[in-house]
Amino acid sequence: MFRLIIIFFIIPCFASAQYCNSNALILPSSEIITQVQIGNTMSTFSNFCSVYTDNTALQMPTFQPGDIIPININTNRCSGSGTNFTFRGCRIFMDWNDDGDFNDIGEIVYTSPPFLVHNWAYTYYATAQVPLNVQCVNVRTRIVYTRIQFPFFSPLLIQPCGLYYNGETEDYIIPIGSCFNIDAGIDQSICEDDTTLLNPQIVSGATYSWSPNADISNTTIPNPSVYP
Repeated sequence: MFRLIIIFFIIPCFASAQYCNSNALILPSSEIITQVQIGNTMSTFSNFCSVYTDNTALQMPTFQPGDIIPININTNRCSGSGTNFTFRGCRIFMDWNDDGDFNDIGEIVYTSPPFLVHNWAYTYYATAQVPLNVQCVNVRTRIVYTRIQFPFFSPLLIQPCGLYYNGETEDYIIPIGSCFNIDAGIDQSICEDDTTLLNPQIVSGATYSWSPNADISNTTIPNPSVYP
């Protein structure tokens, strides 16, 4: 009778969700985001008149559960004329549980105070703490900067989705690590012609890939049967 020792590895993979649209409607003399710094990484400076910027391809530093993420948002105005004495607001949303929206508790990570911004050029200094139960996920991060007017009459009313007047929305992806703190279960000695069920740690939202994949019932489920 033969005995076979099998050691398995799990590779968790995460798919990107489809997020709602968010952008401003008015460009001339409008508020814009010129540059964002997340950790030690800065986006490309731009004073281009834009109502939405997709920065999700920008490589960001990896943070760990419990880390404080510093986010600095530099703002200015688009071309045109207008007064400086306008109430403006900024809000940051982070999809911690990677479910494709910003509606869950704790996903509003920063709201600016409702004060009168006298200069077009202004920097918001924000921080966000990574929840301890968030790991091995690419967190969609949305920044909405807008003039305080209809439909957002207060920074507390700024929403992650929909249309608004004067401002800009920017999207980023911030990776959260600790991806390898996954227990694949105890090593097992399996006799030839026997069958056993694998019981690894279950990670919400993960796709499982078992290797080696011979003599295994299903290589993409968390608890397949093995029959050497």
